[in-house]
Amino acid sequence: MNSIFNYAMDSMELINKNPCRRALNNIEGRQKETIPLTKTQDKALMEYVCEHDKNLYPIFLLMRETMVRVGECIAITKSDIDFESRTLTINKQLILYKAEDEHKARLHISETKGRNTRRIPLKDELLQILKELAEKAKDDVCIDGVSGFIFTKYGNAYAPYDLRCDFNEVVMKYNVFTDDKIEHFTPKMLRHTGCTMYAREGMDISVLQY
Repeated sequence: MNSIFNYAMDSMELINKNPCRRALNNIEGRQKETIPLTKTQDKALMEYVCEHDKNLYPIFLLMRETMVRVGECIAITKSDIDFESRTLTINKQLILYKAEDEHKARLHISETKGRNTRRIPLKDELLQILKELAEKAKDDVCIDGVSGFIFTKYGNAYAPYDLRCDFNEVVMKYNVFTDDKIEHFTPKMLRHTGCTMYAREGMDISVLQY
């Protein structure tokens, strides 16, 4: 049943949400709350990734500062970045599924989870990094008519699962060198960490929610 609702949502776009998602966890009480990183963990992890993995650091920084989802992050193209207004437009995501007329699953462009467009202001460091990546971005990878992806791996667009695996690998390496280990890390923790960070800085709740 869960897969049927996923297909109706992602492929046929008949519904906005999958009502079965995490239903079993809710019934059995197994759903875990996503806990943001502490200030100390956040600072230490970002410094570690910056020093030891130059390719992943821009993605860590972007997901933390813009609070985008994994699929939205890997779908960003150079045309989504407005360097004059210093904003990033989020209006799509990359998801992996098998369409009805296809032989196997592949990456597809889809609307964002909320089916809305967000324009997010960019801080100096992230803006500079995205500018450098945009200058290097190529148009040889095309998915559903979209090209110019900022983040690629081995010349291909990132798949959500691959990015999660890369994140977990670098966090596992980070944990070896620290006593304040990050348990059960998921990319969603960066989203929650960013929300917490901006809330501490006094950002208006309505702006943060948007």
